[in-house]
Amino acid sequence: MKLKPQQSSTLTHDTLMEFNLKTKMRDGVRLSTDVYRPSGKGRWPVILIRTPYSNNDDAFLDFGKKFAGWGYAVAIQDVRGRHDSEGEWYPSKNEGPDGFDTLKWLDHQSWSNRRVGMTGGSYNAMVQWDVAVLKPPNLKAMISMVCPSDLFINCWYRRGTLGWGDTIRWLVHVDGRVNQNLLAYNMRDIYGHVPFTTVDEAVGRRVGFWRDWMKHQTYDSYWKASSYHDHYSRIDVPVLHISGWYDDCADGNIRNYVGMKTSGGSERARESQRLVFGPWPHRINQARKLGEIDFGPDALVDLHELQKRWFDFWLKGEDNGVMDEKPVSIFVMGLNKWREEQTWPILRAKSAKLYLHSGGHANSLSGNGWLSEHPPSSKESRSDEYDYDPDNPCPSPVGVNEPDDRRPAERRDDVLVYNTKALTRPILVTGNVVLELFASSSARDTDFAAHLVDVYPNGYAHPVADGILTARYRSSLVKPSPLVPGEVTKFEIDLWHTSNMFLKKHKIRIEISSADFPRYARNMNTGKPYGTDLKSLTAHQKILHEPKHLSHVRLPIVRP
Repeated sequence: MKLKPQQSSTLTHDTLMEFNLKTKMRDGVRLSTDVYRPSGKGRWPVILIRTPYSNNDDAFLDFGKKFAGWGYAVAIQDVRGRHDSEGEWYPSKNEGPDGFDTLKWLDHQSWSNRRVGMTGGSYNAMVQWDVAVLKPPNLKAMISMVCPSDLFINCWYRRGTLGWGDTIRWLVHVDGRVNQNLLAYNMRDIYGHVPFTTVDEAVGRRVGFWRDWMKHQTYDSYWKASSYHDHYSRIDVPVLHISGWYDDCADGNIRNYVGMKTSGGSERARESQRLVFGPWPHRINQARKLGEIDFGPDALVDLHELQKRWFDFWLKGEDNGVMDEKPVSIFVMGLNKWREEQTWPILRAKSAKLYLHSGGHANSLSGNGWLSEHPPSSKESRSDEYDYDPDNPCPSPVGVNEPDDRRPAERRDDVLVYNTKALTRPILVTGNVVLELFASSSARDTDFAAHLVDVYPNGYAHPVADGILTARYRSSLVKPSPLVPGEVTKFEIDLWHTSNMFLKKHKIRIEISSADFPRYARNMNTGKPYGTDLKSLTAHQKILHEPKHLSHVRLPIVRP
């Protein structure tokens, strides 16, 4: 899609606002809905937003007024049990039926023309998919931003690895009818709490859904009940997917886009998917600079204008060319420009392997690890080793999932560092990055974490992709299996997706450790489920790189 810098179309209508309209659900619970619509008589296409974060905040007020001025009725609703809505709050439990009943309610409003679009990010995006699988007849378009596709695979857990810092902040924030103030707590102290199951008590609460999340540590029916991975064929809706390379839910947006492109409920739905990825974290399109990296003037786009074009086409029938443009728009970091593509993944991207090598001591920035397109020989050092102590875990950067300089972590001896030589030409990596690792551990369970890093000539270590794997989930999320201590095992660590131009004189780096804390919970190395340990064990880790065990990273490289 064509993306514009920040600018706004002229408002053509005055706005009429109605607050706290009571929308009755099938079980009698009434949800609070605020409506912004053009003043005067008329029927208008409707944009619905459903949220647990208060439908009366500044961003929603701005959105409602602006789109009403553009000729839409905007309905913004507090979900069940939150803010001015009745009922009991439990995340992701009632959103499908409540969304369906709300869409039905909109059909009977005098100002509705019975053509509805939905928009929103994160939880406000998940609720769209929850209702879309129920096939409401008046849902004509969606805009799904920074959206997990599955709560166990790319949300509260990352393919079995327990999310920690953001997860704790979220459960505190939404524990109750109104938003809670996180400034009441020293979160750094909270992050170190054990056992994990009672971290809610450490913040003075008892959160039922947190206890349930801790009870369900495999991909069982509890999680599958809220997943729509297997239900894309039931969804017949055009969707604009928007996310960022530093979004912790980025994998969900990719899965949703590819799932709808290949399995959507009709040919029209499959052909009507669009994907936009910018250089953004979960709070998309807020700043052109993250950490010390300035992505340039093109990094920010007019997000309201982008949504307007999508809804103008699908809800108003305006022939604005939005469907004539290439379906994929991605921001290429390093080049710092947008690029339009016909497919995702990009078909001309070819997988290239970079193999791990060392002189036997790749530990830290001062180590002797390197990357090469040639596999190691039998004469080279066969492995690197380090100890992982859960009481002193490798730290996440200050910005957690942002491009903060990785060098402070890379100075540790429990971090392995492998670099290419300085590049003699630019290399464009665009797509899914995977680290294939042959390793052993003294523990029955442990974690392996990895970062793909763009090393600048001045040494700045800019992370562009990352991943983590809890060893017991290496083969199955349904039936985890312990390690045999000391036995060499193959691990595939998915570093998710990126688009980055590694420029001339830069280096490509792979960084390996056993923690990314507090972004993810510490693996205590005991082999027990999360939340049962009061004490940890130190694990001795060995990473192999030899002809029989060719540890390597697979990079999707786009040739000129």
